[in-house]
Parts: sequence; C-alpha cells; structure tokens
Amino acid sequence: VETDHPSALDFLRKDASNVNDFFRKAGNLDVMTTRQLFEFVTSTVIADTAEDESKAMDSIMEKVTENVTELETATEDERRAMSQQESVDEAVFM
Repeated sequence: VETDHPSALDFLRKDASNVNDFFRKAGNLDVMTTRQLFEFVTSTVIADTAEDESKAMDSIMEKVTENVTELETATEDERRAMSQQESVDEAVFM
C-alpha cells in the first residue's frame, strides 16, 4: 500500500497488531504494545541510522522489560487491572 492511500495508517496499525499477536502467541515472547511498535515504525524523530534505531528500540524494550517485571511482582488483582488497562489502551488505539 502506498503511503498516500487513505487507509495506509489503518492498515499499518493492523499489521503492527498482527505482528505482536504472532510473536506473543507463537514465540511466547514479551512484546511492545501495538502503539509502541506503530510509533517506532512511523517515527520521524528517530534518525535513519542503524545506531539511532537500535537506541530507540532498546529504550522501548527497556519499558517492556519494566512492565514484565512489574507484572511478575504484582498481586493477582493488580495484574488483572493492568491487563484490563492495556486492553483498553489497545482498543482505543486500534
């Protein structure tokens, strides 16, 4: 799809969701949110160099690791609340 297509960003957002779903389910991996992936891919702030892209990815993955650690130490009620909030955030973004 060309970038000037009226639904290009919607298609990209859905693709980001599908990529995350695949790696979350098939790879049993901790993944960034769909919004984080979408913003990484579409960022105009990150310079187009391997080093800058790597730094940006590392920053996002640090947040993912922090979220995983937070979930691991949370009570069941806190985990449920975090999961519900993430689901709401994803639904609003989509």
